[in-house]
Amino acid sequence: PDAVSNGRYDWAYLDNPDGPAHVWVAETQNGDVIGTSAGFPRRFRLAGETLQGIVLSDFAISKKYRTLGPAVALLRATLGAVKDGTFNFALDYPSESMLAVYRRLGALELGKVNRYVRLLRMKGAAERRYGKGPLASLVGASGDAIIGTLDRFKKVPRSVRVETGRVTFGEDHDGLSRLLESRCKVVGERSARYLNWRYHGGARFESTVVAIRSGAELLGFGVLQNMAANSMTISEFVCPQDQGMEEVLFNAMLREARGRGAEALQATGFDGGPWATVLERLGFANREALTGPVVYSPRDESWTAALHDKDNWWMTDGDRDG
Repeated sequence: PDAVSNGRYDWAYLDNPDGPAHVWVAETQNGDVIGTSAGFPRRFRLAGETLQGIVLSDFAISKKYRTLGPAVALLRATLGAVKDGTFNFALDYPSESMLAVYRRLGALELGKVNRYVRLLRMKGAAERRYGKGPLASLVGASGDAIIGTLDRFKKVPRSVRVETGRVTFGEDHDGLSRLLESRCKVVGERSARYLNWRYHGGARFESTVVAIRSGAELLGFGVLQNMAANSMTISEFVCPQDQGMEEVLFNAMLREARGRGAEALQATGFDGGPWATVLERLGFANREALTGPVVYSPRDESWTAALHDKDNWWMTDGDRDG
């Protein structure tokens, strides 16, 4: 139900700093609406060049018309915004059933993404697996003791100041985000204006910003979101200068999530990609493979080959606009 709330409509469709949403509607000859498709403009950086992308979402077909024909026609019209040059490329995170429609129209699945999990507490997981009883209590208590012992060694240095809560993004966050371009060829633009809209506007999930500083210098920042029961999702993680500081930022986020009662941290990333490599280095376990995003770009454009390589992308859960 919250997908069609007035708050989400104003936030996602009207207030996007990269431009208002584009919408396509499929109708019968009598004018009855049988399908909708939407796209949210998003600027990307590719090797120093700005590309105007569109992140697709809210694709729906009435149950009565769920054959391949109407879906293909509606998606073809949507992708026409790339063919006519309005946007350089389209990006979507489709369901498994929508992949067939995208493939039919020449879009490329970048690759499967993995769901990564880092447990913060074992008690809840043990009870869900073994039920409430002596075995679950033993496993949970033992696991919590081990995790607690290991995490006590993961401290934030006294020289580093941690900011948490509803931190307003400013010029220093903007500048640090630009440094991501030195790590990856393809990066969604993370200006302060975009970040404030994305995480402090009308987003559907509660967001907590965690930032680390040395004096006045911003060293890194991340965003935690409550997107599932008993866990928090790392939606942003920007710490491009120093691997040591990556661990410091993660430890600050770990403490914040545990303080908010989370049993686990989770995130998604391409297997072997830059973000997944960071997650594995920070102790996340690969739990399962999920349907990955697709890219649609004219094959005769100079940027298409770079867009089609998943290892070029810095892509976190925060890139799922809308």
